[in-house]
Amino acid sequence: MGGASAMRTLFTFPLLGVVMLGENLANWLGENAWAIWFSLAVLLAIAEILSLNLVFVMLAAGAAAGGLTALAAPSLWWLQILVSVVISVLTLFLLRPTLIRRVRNMPGYRSAFSSMVGKPGRATVRITASAGEVKIDGQIWSARAFDESMTIEPGVEIEVFEVDGTVAVVYPRHGELGGSGLTDQTLQHRTVGGEAAPGEATTSEGQPGEEDPDH
Repeated sequence: MGGASAMRTLFTFPLLGVVMLGENLANWLGENAWAIWFSLAVLLAIAEILSLNLVFVMLAAGAAAGGLTALAAPSLWWLQILVSVVISVLTLFLLRPTLIRRVRNMPGYRSAFSSMVGKPGRATVRITASAGEVKIDGQIWSARAFDESMTIEPGVEIEVFEVDGTVAVVYPRHGELGGSGLTDQTLQHRTVGGEAAPGEATTSEGQPGEEDPDH
């Protein structure tokens, strides 16, 4: 009997400790939910600084709204979550598109896509006219070969000829280009999404051309 009682005592005290710890944690979370929300908002803001895509900052706004709700109603978790989700959705689908348009209309703006034209990189998988991947400035991009008959093997150094949507159109930076039809004149007519790359002159028909010597 004495041994059984000792065993019960041995298991009871740790169990009581876990229960008390759980209750204390629940009480702390209930009283300090605002701290959790604002900490999440800070982490999302840091993620936005690293990505610059105006997505994480909208989620950070939602988390901050959840934190303000927690200060006003610390015991209403469902209300905090609801407010956070509503603010995040509204800013993502209403505010973000407006901000993106304004940023893109700013003088001197160049998107990540337009800045890729002419950059070197390296094929990470086999690149054909329909599929492939390249690494440019440490980032992986979908890619396809400039010419339908061209195949670029993994590890080959490439250069971006143009950007078609979100796909980099590339060609081998060194070696023979074969019948690709890629000439120096063609390389001057690089495009981003069908438009002349920033910094290139255009002719009266809207096609890239030579700079006017008078300018």
